Amino acid sequence: MNLRRKEIEVLEDRARRMLAAAEEHLSKGDYDLSCFMAEQVSQLYVKAKILEKTGEMPRTHLIRQLLGLLKTLGAEDAEKFVKNNRELLLKMEDAYLQTRYLPKLYEKEDAEILLALAKEVFKLAERV
Repeated sequence: MNLRRKEIEVLEDRARRMLAAAEEHLSKGDYDLSCFMAEQVSQLYVKAKILEKTGEMPRTHLIRQLLGLLKTLGAEDAEKFVKNNRELLLKMEDAYLQTRYLPKLYEKEDAEILLALAKEVFKLAERV
């Protein structure tokens, strides 16, 4: 197995484990951690797919930009997905910073919505 394939497998596995952790945090009432992990799942899995197709790791953390890159790699429905989920994707991007640096409190509904969105991003990336 070549080194690049191993890196991709590590990233994909990490994203799957983060998804499970996000679900566990949600079930425990750790809504801020669930939101953070949902964002990380999305970002990491999409980056793994981009790395697999291009051989390069994108240097952005913005999920909308990452999904735009997926479109160029064959995920024709990525643009429509971003358009239809723009507000939620912005909320997910905000969670990346707010859960780390700001005292914003998240509620169960926030975590449920972002976790569901992360699962949809995961499915979209798998189709590339």
